[in-house]
Amino acid sequence: MAQSIKNILQKPVSKKEYEFLKRFKNLTEEEESKIRRFEQENKPKQVLVPKNNKKRTQGEFLTKETLWKVFLKEFYIQNNRNFIKTHDSVVNVSSVMKYFLKDETFFDSVNLIASFDGKKLTPSFDKGLLIIGNYGNGKSSMMKAFADGINKVYTEAYNEGWQTLPEWQSIRFGFHRVVDVVTEFEGVDNPEAKNLFFKRYSRFRHLYDDIKKEKMASNFGKTNLMKEIIEKRYDNKSKTFLICNYDDNFPNSVENALLEFGTIYGGHIFDRLFEMFNILEFKGKSFR
Repeated sequence: MAQSIKNILQKPVSKKEYEFLKRFKNLTEEEESKIRRFEQENKPKQVLVPKNNKKRTQGEFLTKETLWKVFLKEFYIQNNRNFIKTHDSVVNVSSVMKYFLKDETFFDSVNLIASFDGKKLTPSFDKGLLIIGNYGNGKSSMMKAFADGINKVYTEAYNEGWQTLPEWQSIRFGFHRVVDVVTEFEGVDNPEAKNLFFKRYSRFRHLYDDIKKEKMASNFGKTNLMKEIIEKRYDNKSKTFLICNYDDNFPNSVENALLEFGTIYGGHIFDRLFEMFNILEFKGKSFR
């Protein structure tokens, strides 16, 4: 293990890989290390480095109270309004918070799908989240507030050397709209950049928003891009989060929303849904 880590640290970082990684803010520790090494070797600008010359502080603990505060603050920043508390919205946000906090009562969440086609599903904190619901009921805005709010706390914890840094690191995840992921892939113009693209999106914890609504990618031939990314993430055992709407032809049907995965991505992906995800149904009317 020590030798493999040493090899990673000694491996040179190409300019293309550096420029690719610099486009994102939610990076893994390995990716951040690569950026720092490249900049140190090429007259770096100011980079994110722990302030080791300062005494380490305890920092904010990851609790229900602190996570709720982080969520509300970031939600307001992003939406220019306070989070609207209804019965459904509180149930939805509570189940997500319990998941991140590894609160055992998550398994009793009323919006957690317990069975499919007569078979009992087994929820687990080792699985990701697949969130299904109506258009405009806050699925995306809620999860983006969690993603960006947690990352801001992580950045502060990293800079200030908090002792609680591992707690915040453990729940960080990147937020991506699938339409943007497809657009980015279509701009890839060489095999090396293609490999970097798949390496980034098939590892670490990432959320893909509005899954099933993306177009086929037209680069290196016609590609069902999200199918390929989900397969790679399954193989890498990378925790994944997905957000999707009900099937337009079957509103308010979780079952048909799940079956639509098989139609779009094939039976292989459909079968893996239950291995990869805890399935949450976000209820509530549109806020739009």
